[in-house]
Amino acid sequence: MLQTKTQGSDDCLYLNIFVPQGLKLSTSLPVMVYLFGGAFMLGASNDVAILGDSLYDGKELAERGDVIVVTVNYRVGTMGFLSSGDARLPGNYGLWDQHAAISWVRRNIAAFGGNPENITIFGQSAGAVSASYQMLSPHSKGLFRRVISQCGVALSPWALQKNPMRLCLRQIARKVGCSRSDEDEMLACLKLSDPVGLTMAGKIDVFLLLGKGVVMDLLELAPVVDGDFVPDEPSRLFHNAAQFDYMAGVNSMDGHLFAGVDVPSINKENGNTTVEDVKGLLAGLTKEKGVTAVGSAYSVYSSHWGSAPEPAVVKKTVADIETDFLFLVPTQIALQLHANNSR
Repeated sequence: MLQTKTQGSDDCLYLNIFVPQGLKLSTSLPVMVYLFGGAFMLGASNDVAILGDSLYDGKELAERGDVIVVTVNYRVGTMGFLSSGDARLPGNYGLWDQHAAISWVRRNIAAFGGNPENITIFGQSAGAVSASYQMLSPHSKGLFRRVISQCGVALSPWALQKNPMRLCLRQIARKVGCSRSDEDEMLACLKLSDPVGLTMAGKIDVFLLLGKGVVMDLLELAPVVDGDFVPDEPSRLFHNAAQFDYMAGVNSMDGHLFAGVDVPSINKENGNTTVEDVKGLLAGLTKEKGVTAVGSAYSVYSSHWGSAPEPAVVKKTVADIETDFLFLVPTQIALQLHANNSR
């Protein structure tokens, strides 16, 4: 969100394999394939160094868990998820990259001491959504055995772009000089555009939105229903997931990052978060459901406030609202759909 240049290369489809070291070659070890998060906009399989260590270094998990850990790259931003919503620019390239990596692991991991019949796909945030999509896709049949979604599922409201041409493509085209009245000409221009320019065109300026709207609305580059890898709305695809063991979870403050952008006062020690702030947030999140939804939601979230709520309670409510909407409730629904289809 703060980037002024790109990092890495469009030649990015590599993976890392971490094998626990013992006195003899391991055989038939469980395999865990990790998909990184980053709002489908940024990230890498090894990521930046935090206090001297790579954020996604699989050595410790491999050693402690006696499992093989694989971290994979996939294309993000415009290179991974720009779509016209039809066959001309179908999108979901990042999901296909993940699928290719998982397929490679399935074919080759035995040579590293892994069991190709015991592969778990797991990820966090957009990586959790990706793991969810891999599970729901008809292309994944027989590829892996288990899935873990950590803070995100395909049903999360930020996990699907429903209007890619209107909301995404034209904005990107304008930024890279490809605005055309003829859609085919615009798409042809985009396909010839410099990848660095295309990537920068997909960045978002979060400061333009501080306290003025809902940050979720800026997360426009995301998977789409392409009639192929994602053949239908995610909620209608859980019959494909019945074969997989599935575990999903969230954290109590998952929505805090979003909440701090939408209602900046919650992170200010002396900030005054008002009833109007809470209602405004609910209006932004429920705009597709109509005016009455705001009142109903406000009644639920303010029911424990009392007549004079503590400022800290109101601030915590804002974080709870975003956590529930963006992470918790979609995860609960996904688990229920999986259970319904696995009986």
